[in-house]
Amino acid sequence: MPIAAEFADWKACARETFKLAFPGCGGAQGRLVTAGKVEYIYRAFGVPNARRERVLVIEHDPTQRDSPFRVIDDFVTEAHMAMKKIEVSEQSIRYFDRNGVELLIRARQS
Repeated sequence: MPIAAEFADWKACARETFKLAFPGCGGAQGRLVTAGKVEYIYRAFGVPNARRERVLVIEHDPTQRDSPFRVIDDFVTEAHMAMKKIEVSEQSIRYFDRNGVELLIRARQS
């Protein structure tokens, strides 16, 4: 299911991303990274009967009034990856497990 690349506020972002959740499937959310003034929000949604998750990373600057919520990564991966930490640079997003082992590097979407 497609999702907008940008949302005007958290309410709109939450409403649209909630539509991605399948009934009876788990999901996760966290504010995993704050780099300087920018906040990165991680959301994952289980995909039924597939042992996969759809992962979103959303960027927001809470210090700027009317700062939009931008989707900077959106992909489907194996559900067992157990991503617990992300690091964001201008070019890429790195995903790590709870022990700091790097699981995945992806190019950042603009």
